[in-house]
Amino acid sequence: MSITKSKNTIKKKIKHRELENIEALKQIEDTLSKNRGFVFKLPKEQSPVIMLFSGGMDSVALTFMLLEKYKLHIYPIFIKRSQQRTGKELKSAKFYISELQKRYGNLCENLEVIKSAIPPNKIRYPLALFSNTPYYKKTKSKQLKGLPVYTLSLASLAVQYACFLKITKKITVRTIFCGFTVGDGTVMAYETLTALRSTMASICLLQNDFSWQFTSLALEKELGFFLEKHEIIKWCNEHSFKLDKTWSCYYSFHYHCGECMGCGARQEHFRKSDVKDTTIYQKPNRLEQILYKIWSKTYEAYRQFNF
Repeated sequence: MSITKSKNTIKKKIKHRELENIEALKQIEDTLSKNRGFVFKLPKEQSPVIMLFSGGMDSVALTFMLLEKYKLHIYPIFIKRSQQRTGKELKSAKFYISELQKRYGNLCENLEVIKSAIPPNKIRYPLALFSNTPYYKKTKSKQLKGLPVYTLSLASLAVQYACFLKITKKITVRTIFCGFTVGDGTVMAYETLTALRSTMASICLLQNDFSWQFTSLALEKELGFFLEKHEIIKWCNEHSFKLDKTWSCYYSFHYHCGECMGCGARQEHFRKSDVKDTTIYQKPNRLEQILYKIWSKTYEAYRQFNF
């Protein structure tokens, strides 16, 4: 299965995306090219890179692709963002890092877990609630508000971790990957190619160093990638890598609830991929819902004092 596309094909697709800013995208890429001679350049095999590793299907699959296809040396970081499903995501992240280490040995480092609530707990809940409301209430746009400058928040932590590696281990990392895919950028503006490029340019300017790179492999048009989730699922399946233990549900019940937006997207893209979805979906019963509410309130109180 060929998963790459021509640059012209990708450019045409980008032009029809509601949340992309074509003019800004061109200006940013021109600035990057002028200052370093390229927009994005894939590091050589075994070069150290950082991967923002959430334990979700996209970040797991794209990390596998970076190892399998490009043989990069992965430093995965998991950001404990103070979401209620963090425990499920972290369990998935730890499982898959262990699996990747069995396959690729020292090319995949141990998972670095960093606590950093996004947004800070004191102001989180109005913002988190607001994030899932439509941006344009009077139109048919699917855009959601999302958490303010979420991509920049994640990127800044990854840059700081890269600087930490340089100081403590003499390891120079200048390329950071995240797990955004094509479909993400139709809902959240901060998950578009425009957002990725503007974040990369911001890092370069703030660090006064144009060797920094920030991207998602699934959206990296310089490599010919413009990938939907189902294309990634199919590619992983063809390379005997199962994604059934990744976590997509917005909640942290025992199984995926099968009804939230995350579960819906997961089911849809497994259908499109023609890969059997072995995820267990089970609507929580009344007792589970009550226990979950009690746990949620307890967890919220705990975070306020202990995060």
